[in-house]
Amino acid sequence: MFRPQILTLIRRYSFWSLLISLSLISLLIDYRQRVPVLTFARYDDGLFLNLANHIAQGNWLGPYNNLSHVKGPFYPLFMAMSHWLGLPILISQRLLLIGSGLLLVFAFSQFFKNKFFLAIFFALYIFNPAIYALWHTRTLRNSIYGSLTIDVLACVIGLAGSTKLVSANPLRRSLCWAIALGFFLGCFWMTREEGVWIIPALVLILGTVLVSLARHPHLGWEQKLKRSAIVLIVPLIVFSFTLAPVLISNQILYGKAMLTDMKDGNLKAAYGALTRVKPASWHPYIPVSRQVRQQVYATSPAFNHLSQFLEKDLLKQWSEPGCRLYKICDDYAGVWFIWALRDALQLAGYYKTPQTASAYYDRLALEINAACSEKKLDCLPPRSTLVSPWHSAYLKPLLQSFWAGLQELYLLNHITVRPLNLACSAPLASHEIPFFGQFLRSWPSPICSTPEALESTTSKLLIASGSLRAADTPIFISTNRSNSLILDYLYPPQSSMILKIFHLEPNQLHIALFCDQDCKIRLLQSEPNASASNETELDFFQIKVPMEPLNQYLNYQVESMQQFINTEQQWNFLLNQPFRITFLRLNLMMYKIFNRVFLPIFLSLFIFNTYFNFFRRFSFPYLFSVALISIICFRILILSLINVSAFPAINIIYLTPIYFLIPLLYLLIFSDFVQNINLLQRKAG
Repeated sequence: MFRPQILTLIRRYSFWSLLISLSLISLLIDYRQRVPVLTFARYDDGLFLNLANHIAQGNWLGPYNNLSHVKGPFYPLFMAMSHWLGLPILISQRLLLIGSGLLLVFAFSQFFKNKFFLAIFFALYIFNPAIYALWHTRTLRNSIYGSLTIDVLACVIGLAGSTKLVSANPLRRSLCWAIALGFFLGCFWMTREEGVWIIPALVLILGTVLVSLARHPHLGWEQKLKRSAIVLIVPLIVFSFTLAPVLISNQILYGKAMLTDMKDGNLKAAYGALTRVKPASWHPYIPVSRQVRQQVYATSPAFNHLSQFLEKDLLKQWSEPGCRLYKICDDYAGVWFIWALRDALQLAGYYKTPQTASAYYDRLALEINAACSEKKLDCLPPRSTLVSPWHSAYLKPLLQSFWAGLQELYLLNHITVRPLNLACSAPLASHEIPFFGQFLRSWPSPICSTPEALESTTSKLLIASGSLRAADTPIFISTNRSNSLILDYLYPPQSSMILKIFHLEPNQLHIALFCDQDCKIRLLQSEPNASASNETELDFFQIKVPMEPLNQYLNYQVESMQQFINTEQQWNFLLNQPFRITFLRLNLMMYKIFNRVFLPIFLSLFIFNTYFNFFRRFSFPYLFSVALISIICFRILILSLINVSAFPAINIIYLTPIYFLIPLLYLLIFSDFVQNINLLQRKAG
């Protein structure tokens, strides 16, 4: 009696059940991933951890300094929200990615009804090998930037589709898409500073929708105005309301409504004034050379106040990245000069408030520009920007970088599969381990003195698993390899149902450390080099099972120990997850094959679609594909300019949003191609 109804329900929900099943598989692959805690990266990982901690404690962005507003606030807000929900940070990021994919499938189903190809697209999206790269485990805003990009584009597609299909979609559906677009665009805008790269797609798509509404033959002027307001005005209103809480909070607590002070006009004017002074010898990666700084010190009292900090205190710290990357060891290279400048202002006491910092930058710009006007300095025309002045020598490397970016999207050579544990955390004090473990709801990666300590192919791998009962004392696990120290630790996070769901129970211990042939592993209740009164050693070759407790709270028992010499065995057995490594390697191989075979085919289909849309009919999938190609090229162009003048930007970290757009581009081109073929068949019939 109920069988037909049951079959109907299965057919109705089988598609979404399949997508949810794929999502769960994606979650399970990385559910035990550990997070490298790089607190020394004060403008990256360490910055976001610090700001997120302040937000979680109810202190907004904390006491004001040069780091408070250097980057957008959305990722720290996201981290704090993940902490409040009790979710591991990497699980939260993966859930956002999955939600973005589901939203995009839902939006695109208005145009493309073939659920089989929608499921293939979703699988290509959530198993994109870029998200399994090692850097994706770090606490960086780029980890969610790709997801937010997809959210914005999904809402634009959904809004365009619901507006276009007049008879089938009530106004409230368009209104929902418009509200979602405004919200996600606000989140996207507060994540990174170069959000302008997505604007061409928004202008092209929404502009075309407005034109099609104005020319619609079956709508009255009242309906056209309502729908036009939903398309254009509602997203802007919601966008403003999304930014408003951040702006108001900054106004109340710091006296200035801003998202980031990197967009402050006086900062841009000051940096522009510094970079307009002509150096005696130009270098593409030195924005303000030592010789230029010496000239400016002599003409600007404001800049001279920073001379001690820039030439002595900060030079060694901020010249190190340029020395490592560009062999510029005695000066500031690329983007690291602006960080050194901000640190110098902090040391000089100018970052007491946003107003004092902005006033200093204004004074600095006025003094340098005045010296340029009086011919005391040989200068370029006035400028107010954080971009280095254009030089003809940039053209060739710019084109080479652009081509390298396109090649990477096609070949995917920079994406590799790495084991779960193969990442180093910065040295942490014993009191920091429980903090980061509990705040991120994840175990930090092991500490190693050099990255090579974990990546050596000549070392052996010790794997031990067991059970642990502990109070509030972190347990240190250390091993010495020649001159390299690897320090791991176990600290039971606060009990949480979420942690139990993902098998992060405090009593489970898995050790995976690289060792030389003669090294030993030690369990300690104090940091190495401290008192070793409670140490227990496990010999590397002779399995010893110390049954006696270290104290009344701790009882450690080794259940098994193994050693592996072959590199492949090391990677496959790391944390006893051979399936994960095998699956990801197979996934990467298949993705590369698919991309290298089908990308030329789909570009050929795009050329066919272009001819068809220009001479036969115009379709929204074609419009979306054009918009997508435009922003892909625009972002690569921006990254190429950064790559040749500031820091390495043609890499997996900054290309990640584009990696996510490639499967969408495939779907759009194929959808338009199918529509064109169907139209030709109907005309032929």
